[in-house]
Amino acid sequence: MPPLPLTDDDIESLMAAMLHGTASAADARRLEAILAAEPARRAVYLDRAILHAQLAVTPLALGLSDRRRPHAALPLVPSGHAEGERPRQFSAGNLLRGGLALLAASVMVLLAVPVRDEAAQMTAGSYDTRQLPSEPVGVMSQSAVNGRPLVRATLAAAAQPSRLRMATGADVELDAPGVFGLVSSEAGVLFEGGVRARVNAPEQSYSVEAANLRIVDRGTEFRVDRIDDDRIAVTVLDGEVEVQARLRLPLVHWSFDDFTTGDQTATDAIHSLTAVAGPAVQPIDGIVGGAASFDNSGGASLRVEGGTGDKVGAGLLSFSTGMSIEALIVSRWSGKPFDYDEIWRKEDGNSRVLLSFQNDRTKNAVFSVPPVAPGPCLSFGMQITAPGSAAPRYDELDMPLDGRDGRPSLAELTDGRPHHVVATFDSFTGAKAIFIDGQLRFSHTYPAGSLIVSGGPEPAFIGSHRGIENFTGMIDELSLYDFALTTDEVAEHSRRLLAGEPAIPPAALVRTVAGDLPLHWQGITRLVEGQTGVFDQRSGLPVE
Repeated sequence: MPPLPLTDDDIESLMAAMLHGTASAADARRLEAILAAEPARRAVYLDRAILHAQLAVTPLALGLSDRRRPHAALPLVPSGHAEGERPRQFSAGNLLRGGLALLAASVMVLLAVPVRDEAAQMTAGSYDTRQLPSEPVGVMSQSAVNGRPLVRATLAAAAQPSRLRMATGADVELDAPGVFGLVSSEAGVLFEGGVRARVNAPEQSYSVEAANLRIVDRGTEFRVDRIDDDRIAVTVLDGEVEVQARLRLPLVHWSFDDFTTGDQTATDAIHSLTAVAGPAVQPIDGIVGGAASFDNSGGASLRVEGGTGDKVGAGLLSFSTGMSIEALIVSRWSGKPFDYDEIWRKEDGNSRVLLSFQNDRTKNAVFSVPPVAPGPCLSFGMQITAPGSAAPRYDELDMPLDGRDGRPSLAELTDGRPHHVVATFDSFTGAKAIFIDGQLRFSHTYPAGSLIVSGGPEPAFIGSHRGIENFTGMIDELSLYDFALTTDEVAEHSRRLLAGEPAIPPAALVRTVAGDLPLHWQGITRLVEGQTGVFDQRSGLPVE
């Protein structure tokens, strides 16, 4: 009678036995066969083997104090000891030899495995944990902290105003109390209170954003004050400003209609960013025109050319006050532990942005906000800095695919039918959310005023993470927005896309004559010295 298939728990036990030196020869052979068939699990095993060996030769494990004097032999309880059973005693020398032997044995197991995908072996399920340099935006200009450098963050002025000198030369003063986001050296965003800005030369520029409003100076000094949750007052103290309303269009959009056999590229319809396909990505008929098909192999990836910057916070694909990732997908993801299918990923160290299917078990549970039970999930990850926080934090909204509390099950999302997937984050409300087929399925709320820290030098990938963790199935109508789509917008987009219509009518993706770039903000009025206007920050329209 053939042996029963191993469960995930059985495989975990096999790996633990090998790492603790209790595996039999038969166990080792079974583990070799499993790791040969599953590169992602092989990478996890290698990480654990190295970690175990390193822990075995730390000063603590070797029984050395800070003065490096030998201690008495330390009792260690190997995995599987019964409670109350007397543990064996290990000397420092035995620990050192055991740690090295463990690493050697573990590597021997891995060397016995034919390496089919070196990148997958080494990095599947891993994160680039570097904190890459951020684009400087200015310095504090008040005497107590004069010259303190500023990067992208949200300032919370509680007791006294905050005065800033931006890298462009603009002077900015935030009232107290107030909350103000530093988006770049040329722009900020007002969440609470009031702010005053002045440029000191005609070639300088500075703008202040408030939800769907943007106030752009024209060589001037001006104030922006938040009256309440809906209304913003703009006062011109010198010169002139233009008040603009956001056009709610994608930042980038790949329809894949231009992705054809023999031409392994798909072009973004708005900024003409080219996505170069690997040999295993094939053009197919999609729900709306053409689409891209991925087979989960090493060549199933689309690398986006362009949209990068030299530092975090720079480049077209850099988001701050909000974002949305939208796609039509047909997924054939396995859902197995340590299997990953990416929809979108840009890995700028800890400033990454991703939307992907994951099953980490407990490996990366520290990133899950809110915490969730281990298992298959759809993950929306980004680095976020909260108002007044000392440092940004990388978090993932991991929606369990368990069919509970309105969430879809794994079977529902991999049923062979198209599904509309949207992930959003809104700095003005703090809401981070995942929608499936037009309905909100999972969310978490951060403090209002929290900013995304993203962008930088690394290329973005569609359906992949640097050529690994490749998608299985179809991706169509992929759009990224630099703001959060509303619940109504998501529902309307879902209705249109699942009916075979574009979410945004092509005629709306117009280009301006000057610069041949799409229009994302539209001027609605200009104010001159001595004038004050009140505007609805959600609609962008003037208020009587």
